[in-house]
Amino acid sequence: AEFGGLALAREPPLGGGVYLEHLLSAVPGVRVCVSAAGVKNLCWEERSGQSGPPLSDQMAQFSREVVDLVRVQPGCRLLLSKFIPAYHHHFGRQCRVADYGFTKLADLLEALPHSVHVVGSGPARMIFLTHRVQFNIADYGVCFLEDMLEELPENSIDVSCTEGSPDLQLGLPTRVQTLAERAKTAHFALEVVDLLRQAPRCRVPFSKFIPSYHHYFARQCRVSEFGFVKLIDLLEAVSHVIEMRDELGEKFICLTLREHLRVCASHVLAMLEACPDRRLRVADFLSVYVRQYGSALNLADLGVESVPQLVAKMPTVAELWRDDAGESWVRLADRTDVKNCAYKCLLLLRDCSTGSMPLEDFLRAYRTPLNLDWVQRELSDILTVTDDPLSPGRKRVTLRPLVLFARDLSSLLQANQGRISFSQLEPDYQRYFGVPLRPSNYGYPSLASLISAVSFVCQTRGRNQRATVLLCSDFVARLAYQTAYSTEPLLSHEELLQELSRDQLRPVPSASCDLANELSPTSLSAVYQPQQPFQQPQPLHQQAQNPHAGHPSAAALLGSFISPPQNMRATELPDPRLSGGVCGSGVGATGG
Repeated sequence: AEFGGLALAREPPLGGGVYLEHLLSAVPGVRVCVSAAGVKNLCWEERSGQSGPPLSDQMAQFSREVVDLVRVQPGCRLLLSKFIPAYHHHFGRQCRVADYGFTKLADLLEALPHSVHVVGSGPARMIFLTHRVQFNIADYGVCFLEDMLEELPENSIDVSCTEGSPDLQLGLPTRVQTLAERAKTAHFALEVVDLLRQAPRCRVPFSKFIPSYHHYFARQCRVSEFGFVKLIDLLEAVSHVIEMRDELGEKFICLTLREHLRVCASHVLAMLEACPDRRLRVADFLSVYVRQYGSALNLADLGVESVPQLVAKMPTVAELWRDDAGESWVRLADRTDVKNCAYKCLLLLRDCSTGSMPLEDFLRAYRTPLNLDWVQRELSDILTVTDDPLSPGRKRVTLRPLVLFARDLSSLLQANQGRISFSQLEPDYQRYFGVPLRPSNYGYPSLASLISAVSFVCQTRGRNQRATVLLCSDFVARLAYQTAYSTEPLLSHEELLQELSRDQLRPVPSASCDLANELSPTSLSAVYQPQQPFQQPQPLHQQAQNPHAGHPSAAALLGSFISPPQNMRATELPDPRLSGGVCGSGVGATGG
């Protein structure tokens, strides 16, 4: 009657069903079909193997949940009478039929004919997955899985077999990343760590990662720029710093245990430095943490059950101490010997043009007895003791490449009144030293990440290309303090095995593409192994021989580096928190 009233209001009047067919053809999801006998019928459109009315977003979500629930049942079947408790147990929430516009569960399930069937009557009614969802080989007319896989289009799925095992491994084909995409992925790993360390519990819901990234970095996270199609694939490519966790049906992106402990150690270090006498009662530890950082410290996320267990994982930052009254305290670890040794070693090696000395000369200049094993263990972040390539059978002490870059950057900033525009840093560096500045030589994917790694020598003010790089005073003292109070955690044997297994599962870039024309072997190795931040750059004595250098040699320029007062003893190492902050900025610096 409703259609007839609408059609009769038009001229000419309804006849032969012409106007009715036109009207119905405009309704989404329905069509007029003609049977073999010529009878016209009204039916739903079939889309992607589905029949029935178009599903709403809520119904589509419920359909996926039903499939997930029934799929884990024995034989992919479930009694209708057990559906509600099984749903509650599986998803941790109630299934309310009225939320979907139905009064009976059977009617709700019958509205999903493309996913499940309800068969039987009475208390024996069963819920079955449809044959398209159930994946029964016999339903496809074949006997073996290999036969069905051979019928798939080429390059639609990767089929591999492990040597010595009859099991097949199926996977989606992945496109080989270009070198630029791999460099962006390595930089993305640093960005993710920076983003998550600011979030409560160092984690973000998977559904909120994209808006959180956009809000924090003021730009979109386009997965295609990294050579991936899905966000989950991009996150799996940086699994050495993040991991996925499911809690109460919601997926979270979290820092790995090692990275989370590093963040916590840096927080504890800053918290103890701000306390009187650099100590804090164990009973007040968690409450002070909440007051200072605005969120509670979840010990379970860090693999511990108490504050003393947490302190035991960061021995280079804090230690437990009990006073005469028997009260337990957390205090700053006594690392004075490491700090003073690092300061003196940096002073000795900094004044050398190449940043290195023969071991005999180094020990003679140090003047006091020195345990080399202890030095290599405690100062491994700033120097190495290796065989001298120029003198077989002798050893040589050398500063790490990143420390050499910090020395060069300090010299460059001093020549520019302590500040340089970020956009001018690379051309000024090449003009000053006669060689280009390549962050990949030091294991970093971009100049911004390289500058962030040497925060002990400079700081940035502003954002993006408008930022200004400012020189920090007495970077040697800052670096010595940072070396002494390293935030590298102490992991148990089981935790180390987990970290190792996670690194082994990282996707390995394919070597089939030609990379020789894109980057040097040094920068190529840096892209393959971004977790190793130290790669040997071009030696300074080779840089001095660059015929295109517009200035004197780098060794001569570094010789004019301003040294601290000669009457300062190593035991008089200044506190970096009191060393004046940033040159020309008036902003105090935090230690290390």
